[in-house]
Order: sequence, then structure tokens, then C-alpha cells
Amino acid sequence: MTAHEEDARVLENGCCVLAFLAENADNQTAIAAAGGIRVVLAAMTAHEGHTGVQTLGYRALGHLAINVNKHRAIATAGGIPVVLAVMNAHKEDARVLDHGCFLLASFSTNANNQTAIAAAGGIRVVLAAMTSHKGHAGVQTWGCRALGNLAVNVNNETAIASVGGVPVVLAVMTAHTEEAIVLEKGAWRCRVLRAKLSTKQLLLQQGASLWCWKR
Repeated sequence: MTAHEEDARVLENGCCVLAFLAENADNQTAIAAAGGIRVVLAAMTAHEGHTGVQTLGYRALGHLAINVNKHRAIATAGGIPVVLAVMNAHKEDARVLDHGCFLLASFSTNANNQTAIAAAGGIRVVLAAMTSHKGHAGVQTWGCRALGNLAVNVNNETAIASVGGVPVVLAVMTAHTEEAIVLEKGAWRCRVLRAKLSTKQLLLQQGASLWCWKR
């Protein structure tokens, strides 16, 4: 992959192989140790418009991000702006946005990353993805989870509410009443936000259901 940085087909196939390999915990460690994270990020940066590179690059990073140490390494290597840039460039592709929201949900379990994602405009990117792909359970599930993690930070909580995040989450939960995982992540998002009085009032004004409020 390093020797063929200009060939999107080679990089797409390389990301595919790494994505499969990274399903194994030992391989995750080996890939990171060999510099694989930076290679995947470089491929995604160089071929921002290539859906295959982005989707499979995201998948590889997603498997690596399951490991706490690896998702910190991805963020440290500049993964946050890469993920957001790709999501902005592929606003119509639900598969790309699904993977992007998953990665942001993984990254945002870390306090420093919560601040970095918000500063880079990540809150609006996630909300835009959820608004554009209301029928896609994956985008909604991981979008809710990302927002919930980000909202642990009090400044992010205020920011999410101020840019219209509450009605977006409630609309998603209403539209996906049969999808238990979406409802679970939406409820998590509401539980995090309810801690602040002003947000409690906003939740009630927007019609948050009692089961979401109490759980």
C-alpha cells in the first residue's frame, strides 16, 4: 500500500485485507505496531472521493477501534479530522456515514477526543448524517451513541442541544420503534442530556417519552 499510494484500486484491496485481519485481536496489535493505522489514514486522505477506499478504510479502522488503545492511537494519528472530512465528502453514502458514526462513537469515549471532535465540527456532522439518512438504522444507532458520548462533556451537551440535537434524536426514536438497538442508543443519549436542568426542560418541550426520561 505504501508503494502504490496513487493507485486507489490497490489501496481499496489493501484496506479490505486489513479490515478482515483486524477482526482478530492479535492482528489488531500487529497492524498498529507495523504502522497500519497511518497507512490506512493516508490512503483515505489521498483518495477522499473513492467510496471503496473510504468504506473499507473505515471498516479497518472500525475493527481496530474496538481496542481502547487502538482507538486512542487512531485519534492521535490524526484520525478525527480524516473521519469528519470523509463524512462531509460522502454525505449521500449511508454506508460511509454508518462507519464514520461508529468511529466517532468509539473515539468519543475518551475525554480529550470529546473536546477534539466537537472543536472540529463533529456534532454538526453527526446530526447532518442522521437527518439525511433517517431510515438507515446503522447511521441512527451510532449517531445516537456518538452524541451520547460527546454529551458527557458539559460544553458538548450545551452545544448539541443548541444546534437542534434533541428533536433529531427524538425523531429517530419515533421513526425506528421496531429497532431495539436504535431505541437503546437514543435512550442513552437522552439519559446523558437529562442531567442538566435547561436540557431537561428542552427534552420535555420536545416531547421526550417518559420511558426514555426515567431509564
